[in-house]
Amino acid sequence: MRLLWIALAVVEGAIFVGVLSALFWVKLRVVSLALDMIGLVLPKKAGPKPSFPLDSTDALAKYVREEVASFGIVGGVAVARIRPGEPILSYGHGSANRERGVSVTADTPFGLGSVSKTVVAVALMQAVEDGHLTLETEINDLLSFEIKNPHNQATSMTLRHLATHTSSIQDHTWTYLTKGYFQGDAPISLEDFLKSYLLPNGDLYSAGRCYLEAKPGEEASYSNVATALAAYVISLAVGQPFEAYTRKRIFEPLGMQNTGWFLSEFAEPNTIAMLYNQIGRPYAYLGLATWPDGQLRSSANDLSRFLSAIINGGELDGVRILTEDSVQEMLRVQFPKLEVDDEKQGIFWGHHEQGWIGHNGGDPGVFSLMFFDPSTKHGGVVLMNSMNQKTVGTGVALLGHLLGTEK
Repeated sequence: MRLLWIALAVVEGAIFVGVLSALFWVKLRVVSLALDMIGLVLPKKAGPKPSFPLDSTDALAKYVREEVASFGIVGGVAVARIRPGEPILSYGHGSANRERGVSVTADTPFGLGSVSKTVVAVALMQAVEDGHLTLETEINDLLSFEIKNPHNQATSMTLRHLATHTSSIQDHTWTYLTKGYFQGDAPISLEDFLKSYLLPNGDLYSAGRCYLEAKPGEEASYSNVATALAAYVISLAVGQPFEAYTRKRIFEPLGMQNTGWFLSEFAEPNTIAMLYNQIGRPYAYLGLATWPDGQLRSSANDLSRFLSAIINGGELDGVRILTEDSVQEMLRVQFPKLEVDDEKQGIFWGHHEQGWIGHNGGDPGVFSLMFFDPSTKHGGVVLMNSMNQKTVGTGVALLGHLLGTEK
């Protein structure tokens, strides 16, 4: 795989080929696994602690500038620090779009990659609260077409299976990368892609490549396709397009004004942080056929409001998006004996080995981290528009200190 990546990188002048080359080492959404594929390892701990407390915007800005300078990253970074009872601190640094001379601010929308899955989780729990479905609802009860694991047709898939990567649907890397990515918003509908990938008569279907031999609930396998299917089922249950539902029920109530799934949702798409490769060359904005799994764009300020609501048990500034019970269920480890790349799973929210809860995201030109420490209720958001060893080192160091692990 590494040799193929190198060969494709040589002809990166063709945008799609360049994007494809990068995808081989970043598309696996659990970033440590993706980096291990090319000999890089996601650090387990933050770097040296800052010599001053991160207790003001000026202090946060000083630390971010120092950290970025020490790693020499390409592009820019936006961060947010969350503490109970304190104002959210946020800061943006570097280039959002170097070619246009646009600088990063805390309101700059960045690609989130798989951090998008946490929004799918909240939408799912909202649909459960409203009585549209339950976590045990069998997906075929809502679909107009039937999805069955060809190796275990008697066992039904539930929403809980989809939301914990235990559905037995798996991502076939080559198919997913070559047929699921586009320049700009995807021209294929989510429904059409799911049918093509999951149904026996589909052009992308393969019993051995698209499904595990294990029954649903028996084995964990991180799946972007299953995440997209969950969002599609939610949209059927609530009777609204998923992007409209999440805007009405999550983004607008929380005041997330710089957040959207599609380029077409932004009045000025050029305000979105450009994506840069490891040597600073810009990519085109990317679109996904399975867009709910990783296409959301949001700012550090917006995402910090979303995370704050979760930390607060589903409420922020008098606006409640989930009940406390729903938040607890969403964050609870669902299958204690199963792990997804060394992490226990809640409903799309992962449990890091340091005790943090949240998600990371990685795509060409995208590295994002959104976690909180449930013991202290400290939260952190790190958004970057490049993806390589330097950005990972910078991002992990920043996140660790945003969460207060230096203490």
